[in-house]
Amino acid sequence: SLNKILQIWVNLTIIRKRLSCLWDLQLINMPTKNEEKVRDLLEKGNQFQEMGKLEEEIESYQEAIKQKPNYVQALLKLAQIYEEQDNWSEAEQYYQKIIAFKSDNPSIYIRLANLYQKQNKVYAALAAYEKAIELKTDLSPSIYKEYGDLLLVKQDSTAKAIGAYEQGNQLKS
Repeated sequence: SLNKILQIWVNLTIIRKRLSCLWDLQLINMPTKNEEKVRDLLEKGNQFQEMGKLEEEIESYQEAIKQKPNYVQALLKLAQIYEEQDNWSEAEQYYQKIIAFKSDNPSIYIRLANLYQKQNKVYAALAAYEKAIELKTDLSPSIYKEYGDLLLVKQDSTAKAIGAYEQGNQLKS
């Protein structure tokens, strides 16, 4: 009936106004056209990855970062690509960019520690592990083992290595 249609229209108008107010106050996030474009570029890069088109994949992720420099997902994809290619300096740059935008993520520090280990940069790897542990003390026991193994490489860190192993064993229990 006409009354029901009119009531629905009124209710929708009220809802639209409330959502508009929330959006204006930035209490809800409405994606912008740029954010949609950036997500599309990431998805396009993922599709290129599935097709094995590495150059196009890289270009897509780089374009996403041009549109949104703090786009962590695209930065991470590029870091992983360069790490897989043993282009460690490029990979490190992208991990560092992620940390600049999101410094509270222990998994990025762990990735960075692994990258440093591949390059035999013991002290840099230890610093990255320590930052990851500082951010999240209940990491996987395997992380504490990797950290302990690395500490043993340093002649003066046996006691600290034992502490890392003990922490990892406590987490297993």
